[in-house]
Amino acid sequence: MKNEYEHNRRQCERIPVNDGICFFDTSGRYLGNLIDCSAEGMLIKTRASTPLPPQLHVVIFTGKELLSVPANIVRVNKKDDAYVGVGVKVTPNSAQYTQFVVQRALRGAHED
Repeated sequence: MKNEYEHNRRQCERIPVNDGICFFDTSGRYLGNLIDCSAEGMLIKTRASTPLPPQLHVVIFTGKELLSVPANIVRVNKKDDAYVGVGVKVTPNSAQYTQFVVQRALRGAHED
């Protein structure tokens, strides 16, 4: 039986996104899909074949502009020899990212 902590372990609600993005580190550019986001982070689906550094810049096209979000990797999902998923925590005080998350949440609420 799961206790209350295990059941409610997420601090923020995830918002489905499923948009193409790119992200950068000091060695280059990677492509991926932003699967979901929350006020504190994102889940990115990727097929990177090399280990990723602990810090990235994620670039999201918002429909009007490019949003560059500094982030720290907190989880990596690996399958075979590829890194298939990356969980990142957004660097605090990113007002533009917070606005993006709120807009996506409102868009999802209107689609229900």
